[in-house]
Amino acid sequence: MNYMITSPERMILESLNKSSKNLKEIHNCTSLDPQLIQNVLTNLLSRNMVRTHNQVYQLNKNAPECYINDLNEKESKIFEAQTLIETCIEQSIEGQNSLFKFKKIYLSPRDKKMLQAMLINIETFLNNVNKNDKASTKDESIIFWGSAIYGNLLEDLVND
Repeated sequence: MNYMITSPERMILESLNKSSKNLKEIHNCTSLDPQLIQNVLTNLLSRNMVRTHNQVYQLNKNAPECYINDLNEKESKIFEAQTLIETCIEQSIEGQNSLFKFKKIYLSPRDKKMLQAMLINIETFLNNVNKNDKASTKDESIIFWGSAIYGNLLEDLVND
C-alpha cells in the first residue's frame, strides 16, 4: 500500500461521489474547515483523483488504479475504522453527541443465537434504509455493531 487516505479526504471523496461541487458546496456538505478542504483538494488533484473545471470539483472516474486500490486496502479501512471509533468513544466519554455502548458479558449458546439474530436484523435494516444521495455527507450516521470473543481479541492483540 502506497498511501493511507485520511478521514477528511474520504469524506470529500464521498461528497463528490454524490455530485460535483464547488468549494462552498463541499464545505456545506462536510462542515470541514475551508482551508482544510482546499488543502485536501490540492492533494487529491495532485494524485489525479479529482478534477476541476470552472472551480467545480468532481471525482475523476479515470483516477489511477493505484489510488483506487489504496482506498479499498484492508489497512486503509482498518485505519479509518480505528480513527472513527476512537473519536466516537472520546465524544461519548466527554458527553458529546456520540453514543457508544460497550459491554463485556458471558453469553450462553442460546443468548449468542439471539444476539446473532438481532445483529442480522440490524444489518438488514441498515441495508434497506433508503440511500439519500442528496443528503449532506456531514449528516450521515456512523453505526457500529457486532461482537467478538474477549479471549480471541486479546490473543490477537498480544500476538501482533
